[in-house]
Amino acid sequence: MSKKVGRPRNKVGRPRLNSENHLYKLRMQSGLSISDVEEMLNITNYYRYENGWRKPKIDTAKKLADLFKCSLEKIYDIKVG
Repeated sequence: MSKKVGRPRNKVGRPRLNSENHLYKLRMQSGLSISDVEEMLNITNYYRYENGWRKPKIDTAKKLADLFKCSLEKIYDIKVG
């Protein structure tokens, strides 16, 4: 039997959108917990963004960029230039 080849999967079997986990790195640099981020921005399920299961909508991405003091490109992990 051949093994299926595809996108890397996390523990619950969902594909990751970004294997580098850039939002995790930004949060760690800020010294915040997931609960801190959710409370400060009045959002829930932030871990889904961090795990790559979902991309934040633009309004949430703007809040994250302000919190982490970075650009929207960094939030969405877009290489510019």
